[in-house]
Amino acid sequence: MVMRDALVEITEWAGGGLAARLFRCRVDNQDFDYPNALTFQPLTLDPAKLPPLDTVANVEEYGTKIRSELASHPAIKAELTQIFGAPADALLKFFISLPAGEQYRWEALCESPPRKFLAHECAVSRLASMNDNPADVRMFSGLIRMAAFLSPAQIPAANEFASIVTQVAAARAAGLNVECTIYLGDENLLTPPAAGWPAGVKVAPIPGDVEAMDRLLVEKPVEILHFFCHGVATVGLQALEFANINDTDIEAKSGSVAVSLERLNQILMLTKTTWLTVLNCCSGGKVVARLHSMARTLTKRGSPVTIGMAEPILDTDASTFSSAFYEKLFAMMRDCLVGAAPNSLVMLDCASAVIEARRRVHNKYLVAPPDAFGRWTLPLLYERGAPLVVKLVPAEVTIDPEMKRRIDTVAGMLRVLPPTTPANMRKDILGLLDNDPKVPAEFRPNAFGVIGAA
Repeated sequence: MVMRDALVEITEWAGGGLAARLFRCRVDNQDFDYPNALTFQPLTLDPAKLPPLDTVANVEEYGTKIRSELASHPAIKAELTQIFGAPADALLKFFISLPAGEQYRWEALCESPPRKFLAHECAVSRLASMNDNPADVRMFSGLIRMAAFLSPAQIPAANEFASIVTQVAAARAAGLNVECTIYLGDENLLTPPAAGWPAGVKVAPIPGDVEAMDRLLVEKPVEILHFFCHGVATVGLQALEFANINDTDIEAKSGSVAVSLERLNQILMLTKTTWLTVLNCCSGGKVVARLHSMARTLTKRGSPVTIGMAEPILDTDASTFSSAFYEKLFAMMRDCLVGAAPNSLVMLDCASAVIEARRRVHNKYLVAPPDAFGRWTLPLLYERGAPLVVKLVPAEVTIDPEMKRRIDTVAGMLRVLPPTTPANMRKDILGLLDNDPKVPAEFRPNAFGVIGAA
């Protein structure tokens, strides 16, 4: 089995068009050089001339046009031929440096005839950065905590709620130690069934205002964040909007709890706990004006992996996505984390869960209604240049929140120092971790602020 990893860069070209190049290609972790791979090739793409992503025929036409234009670059053409030949053993990543490039559904790449959509088997993702920085290692103490905020104004959350409860319960039954607190804006959903909520599931009203939401996100950090809400943008400000209990009771057209993306990023950078964020929103992955998508913004700074939606999604499709996504994600996490050795570093690949969710939505609309087929292209997977890596904390060692803050603060100080910083200065900063209570050696960053480095 040969593993391929290709990175295509999309940038602006003269006259407002787009151009592409094969920025990097690796085969079995070894660089593979194509002639003129780094030369940009202009793409003849116009969103007004592409068909809508609705029927099978239109999605196929859209995907084959995208492939044809990318294949105008000889190196990209050669690499796509290899990837389409063995998609399950390949990674195809896009780094898109301008909002105009984000509007295209690169995930719809199609080879025809016979019709073959690459994203049904291959990990197709978008990068927030092309830098090969060290992995942002997150610590794992044996419990995966999840928080789901389900409350878009005037859109029912019952299906999304049921999907998440079902998958958390199934994952726990299969041996994964996961707990989820679900915050709801519909009072009718807060009443537990006669048998009570399944083990590992807690249900609470969504915070009533942005200050309460802020405190909750800071004081109760989690590994998995899930938002089912509205994505809004006003005068360049991006925010996630939630309806609280009162909003739902009076059938308000918009929610009164709006968490700015900038603040959410600050919180996630502060806590350094979250592995994955899901924006199962009306506009979570859609480019707003000339801003990059919300999903990309979060990935670049606060969340190592983010899944957003490319355009408004129906509540029934959102729940189909969530059911398939978490079923596969929890299975992957169980296989990777349960039984792993203490202090080991584990790379988590969330792409397989996105592939499964895309397939599930694809199969749902394969026959009818005819204009819904393209909904499988909605999920967009954003990653950083480095993979998501977690470090398993030994069972006998615990780190309280204050110690974790010390570790993250020292690591952050070391990472921003210039390369010319004297070694003794770095050593002195590391010495702050010797103060009582002393930080165990296995949780300390190295002199450059990298946690988990050898």
